Amino acid sequence: MRQPGKRWSFGLASAGVVVVLALATAVTLPRLKSKSWFSGGQSPLEGLDTAVVQRADLSVTLTSGGRIDSSERTKIECELERLDVSVKGQGSSGGGASTILSVIPDGTKVKKGDILCDLDSSEYVEMLRQQRMTVTRSLSDHRQAELDLEVARMAVDEFKKGTLVESLKELAGVVALGEASQERMSDRLTWARRMLEKGYIPVSQLSTEEFNERKAALQLEKSRLDHDVFQRFTVPRVLKSLEAGVYKAEVLMNVQIQRLKRNIERQEMLERQVENCTMRAPHDGLVIYFYDHERQVRIEEGTVVRQHQDMFYLPNLKKMQAMALVHESVAKNVKPGMPAVVRVEGLPGQVLKGHVKSIAQLPTTNSFNEVRYFYTEVTLDTLPEGLLPGMTAQVEIATETRLDVLSIPTEALGYEAGREICYVAHDDQVERREIKVGQATRGLFEVVEGLAEGGRVVLNPAQFDTELETISPFNPDVESRWNGADAE
Repeated sequence: MRQPGKRWSFGLASAGVVVVLALATAVTLPRLKSKSWFSGGQSPLEGLDTAVVQRADLSVTLTSGGRIDSSERTKIECELERLDVSVKGQGSSGGGASTILSVIPDGTKVKKGDILCDLDSSEYVEMLRQQRMTVTRSLSDHRQAELDLEVARMAVDEFKKGTLVESLKELAGVVALGEASQERMSDRLTWARRMLEKGYIPVSQLSTEEFNERKAALQLEKSRLDHDVFQRFTVPRVLKSLEAGVYKAEVLMNVQIQRLKRNIERQEMLERQVENCTMRAPHDGLVIYFYDHERQVRIEEGTVVRQHQDMFYLPNLKKMQAMALVHESVAKNVKPGMPAVVRVEGLPGQVLKGHVKSIAQLPTTNSFNEVRYFYTEVTLDTLPEGLLPGMTAQVEIATETRLDVLSIPTEALGYEAGREICYVAHDDQVERREIKVGQATRGLFEVVEGLAEGGRVVLNPAQFDTELETISPFNPDVESRWNGADAE
């Protein structure tokens, strides 16, 4: 009888076996019926299916659950911004939020440029109207500054090329006239002195000529001084004053240029905000709504959305891949470039080939337990019609190939008290034997120790549990009966 508390488990679901298995090399093993060994032709082995222990090539694969995703997944957010505008010195601000007027249904396939969502743009349209008025005034002020600068520069040219030249000529002429007048007065004084010596003129006339000569000399000195002062002081002062006017006009001009530039930039920004109220697809893909579980914000008509709020995900359907969750115990066996096979639950009967692109450096934790997994990206060689993000997938990664190794079907392996065992059929008895297995595939186990090539093992021994315990030599209750049968 089976001991109380003893449990038997067979196949791949047992604890301690490799966590996941993948597609193996198909090996068909012959199933044999045992001979009758009791008198009368009735054998306790009758009805037990067996398989031959033989050599085979095992393609060791790792099977993992996962999902289909896109390697290019664009996040689309609300691009509206809060802006400040100024009208006649009165500042105001607005924007940064809007109401959804219409939105494309979730899960819709779209082309580049298709409208995803329309937001209320009325506030931005009004701000844009006011800003255009501001730009018009800035254009007027900019033009006035241009004219003022032009006039200031013309004043400098006028002084240098006109007023200065004319003034210098005038002063030079005054000096020349003074020199001529002084020379004439000096000649008359000389003549008067000769005439006075001859007695032709009175002394009073000589005094008059001396006065006129001194007056002409003083006038000449004044003319020369005026000419010198004009050149040394007046000309630089006037030039600096005029150049200061040019500098001031240039500063005002630069201020108006910057102001106009800033106002135009604000106008262009408001124009973009008006355009941003019509959200379009940046590329082909599938629209997926973003849902904020914490705030419970849904994307639907009438919802108020704000600056930088996530609204949609847009996976690129032309760049699909499989994302597998590989258990941490076997993640070290997965390397980039390994071939993989992907089966999608939503596309029954289709087998997609690919290869491992990358495996995450850090694990992720399941929210329901402490089991850790590594996200593994698998690139697909072909993209069938109907493949969509979020589909459930089973990923099989070929991690190793074992050539010419002893193998048994997975149905022949059982576990007892943490030991790997199987029932070996030979002669007219069944032996319960502890063995050691190595790598595993979906249908076969590699036998490392305990079995020899050509031996026979019982398949699905769990269904014959009682009979096998009865005829197994390991059972001490029936061992004497076996000895007695041998003696007869």
